[in-house]
Amino acid sequence: MQLRARGGVEAVIPPSARALIDRCAPGVMTPESFAKSQAYARDCSRFSFVYDTILTLCLLVFVFFGLSFTWKWSVFISCAVTGDESHTIITSLIFVGLVSLVYYIIYLPFGIYEVFVIEVRHGFNNTTPKLFFTTQLIAICLSLLIGAPVITFLLKIVEWTGQYFWFYTWIFTVVFTLLSTAISPYIVIPLFYEVKELEDGELRNAVREMCIKVKFSLSRLLVLNESKRSSHSNAALLGLFNTKQILLFDTLLENLSVNEILSVLGHEMGHHVYYHTYKNIVLTETYFFVLLFGLSKIVTTPSIFIAFGFESQPLIIGLLLFSVVFMPVHCLFLFCMNFVSRRFEYNADLFSVSKFGYDLKGSLVKLHQQNLISVVNDPLYSIYHNSHPSLIERLEALETGDFSTEHKYTEAP
Repeated sequence: MQLRARGGVEAVIPPSARALIDRCAPGVMTPESFAKSQAYARDCSRFSFVYDTILTLCLLVFVFFGLSFTWKWSVFISCAVTGDESHTIITSLIFVGLVSLVYYIIYLPFGIYEVFVIEVRHGFNNTTPKLFFTTQLIAICLSLLIGAPVITFLLKIVEWTGQYFWFYTWIFTVVFTLLSTAISPYIVIPLFYEVKELEDGELRNAVREMCIKVKFSLSRLLVLNESKRSSHSNAALLGLFNTKQILLFDTLLENLSVNEILSVLGHEMGHHVYYHTYKNIVLTETYFFVLLFGLSKIVTTPSIFIAFGFESQPLIIGLLLFSVVFMPVHCLFLFCMNFVSRRFEYNADLFSVSKFGYDLKGSLVKLHQQNLISVVNDPLYSIYHNSHPSLIERLEALETGDFSTEHKYTEAP
């Protein structure tokens, strides 16, 4: 798929697609900006191909040659710390820590290259080395503060509930997902970004009117200092129930007019009106229900553990083995979720235009041009990987109101 993606970004824009873009936003997408977007897409595609390949090879080597070894070291360290080698929870936490450390060592050089080579080459990066490593440190600390208690509690659920652990674990994931979605904008995001309320003025007043019109219970309207890290621009609606808030990148305020920003927010309001966030949660939790039921069958099959050199059946090992075995099903789930997500994006686009009447087409072209998002993609790669329709697909759908055909303009003639 990555090889097909690289072929897609080498393509030229079809004349029909070129004419469509020029009708929607005359003079915005120049040949020079198109060439820049394709160059950025090429670099990102090459990077993803190399990173994904190395990560997959490392995973296979670890599962077949390092899994038992790492678990034995975890038992040894646990015994040295607690004096009891049967302390499964401590051993599991140490095992997760060791695996996470190895993953981070593999990831770090790629993360540095992505930020300080690719993003710099294409004029996006504003992150200093100090800010980059500070962000990494915060992320690690956050993972420890949240991950360790969550893993401990999940292992306790297994002890308390026996063969029905999968069902009670699923209940926990539902509660955890809802709580984290509701409170992360208040706790997690401020750890990484400076956020402040949008100042009173034309934009704030217009957003308030939009919220009233669609009965959106807005708790906060915030500006996020993305410009300190990158020149990419975006907007988002976050939170659930009465904790919903709108986040605007400061780069978005700099690059788009008030009406263009409102058209983008109209799209986000469409996600709210059609309950897309809640539908995604329902779909994801249904998938987790099936996944955890399958896990319950794996961890009660001794032969699988014996094949990988284990005499006991540690849950954390069963989870890792199951994630490898279940990968084809996971890929199918991601494919289905991306298909649903693209439908949701079309719905939100149409809502923005029909409900508020702003020129979303011009805003989409500007956002693609400013963020150097590829206009021409390989059809198969896009169907499998992309959660959003391409720019051409969205413009065509907005012009015709027909959302039934994707990738009409994605291939060169």
